[in-house]
Amino acid sequence: DQFLGCEPAAANVPDDACIQSFLAAYGEKLFRRPLSAAELASRMAIVTQVMMLGGDVHEGVQNALASLLVSPEFLFRIESVEPDPEAPGELRMTAYSKAARLSFFLWNTTPDAELLAAAQRGELHNAAGMRRQVERLLDSPRLETGMRNLFADMLRFDTFPGLSKDAALYPVFTSDVAQAMQEQTLQALVQHLLVDNGDYRDLFTQATMPMERRLGMVYAVPVGAPEGWRSYRFGEASPRAGLLSQASLLSLHAHAGSSSPTLRGLFVRETFLCQTVPPPPADVDFTLDEGFAVEATARERLQRHRNEPVCAGCHHLMDPIGLTLEQFDGVGMFRTRENGAVIDVSGELDGKHFSGAKGLGQALSEHPGVPACLVNTVYRYAGGPQSAELQRDLLQSLNTQFAE
Repeated sequence: DQFLGCEPAAANVPDDACIQSFLAAYGEKLFRRPLSAAELASRMAIVTQVMMLGGDVHEGVQNALASLLVSPEFLFRIESVEPDPEAPGELRMTAYSKAARLSFFLWNTTPDAELLAAAQRGELHNAAGMRRQVERLLDSPRLETGMRNLFADMLRFDTFPGLSKDAALYPVFTSDVAQAMQEQTLQALVQHLLVDNGDYRDLFTQATMPMERRLGMVYAVPVGAPEGWRSYRFGEASPRAGLLSQASLLSLHAHAGSSSPTLRGLFVRETFLCQTVPPPPADVDFTLDEGFAVEATARERLQRHRNEPVCAGCHHLMDPIGLTLEQFDGVGMFRTRENGAVIDVSGELDGKHFSGAKGLGQALSEHPGVPACLVNTVYRYAGGPQSAELQRDLLQSLNTQFAE
């Protein structure tokens, strides 16, 4: 009653309307397009074969459904093209491929019935029909799911399950706290960008962030509510402000037993500026690490790399950024000293000198590469590569509109 909505007949399976209706309906949901006649016939043949081997009709339907669930058409998003009637000799994406790309981009899920129906009617091939569906998807509560997935992907939160910390050094870090760290960042992004319709660049400087009890120890702030999230505002004297002072990013880009200016600087370059920092050369001399313990602070230890010609080029790009975050340890807790020495958080980003996490956040909020990088990231997330000429012109237009 719940799934079939009818009772399949035990005889003459290939012509059974109940089974055909079920497989066609769920096949369209799973493949994100209607099944072809051959695809439907092959699934009906599975039902027949199971019954010939002694199974009942429901076991046959079960096996036919399983064949849909292991098909590449379900497991992968396979985009198809067709001749474009408005441009002879050229191709366009099919309407169903457009629907799937649009739905996974904005909702991070399969197209709903209304979007598939619009694809079936051909409405996604004209600007007005496409705009109607885009606006409908943007107005849906599901947009939050899509936005959260975009930023979880961009910020590499998929690497959190493998993140480990030295329990003796960081007893506050647990799996529950790690989950709360991620949720805090995603809530902050959704609130600022989706709910408040704020400027993306302000994410790097704003003093408020969601807070809940599990994170109170990490941030050393009082959390009165025993459950749930509350907005917390850090004062002017606080060293924290903006996305880069949140524990999720600070802990994710650090070592198990220490912070890492190099990892944090690399993350900022790659994620928020879309710049590529080359990997270390294959013949790099890692014996430079020997004797690092005699220097008290990360800045002193990293100076060895910046004095070595083979290392200096890349470390000059990363370290002056990451060192401004050194007042936050390997899980993002605040400190002023490392091994008894006062931590120097002066830094530089592309010629702009500043101090501390607040200074870095301000420098990023004013950097023209930051909005351009987000445009590039969202573009690649949404649709993948196109021709270089089209991509260049489109990204230039999107960059101009977004920066405005």
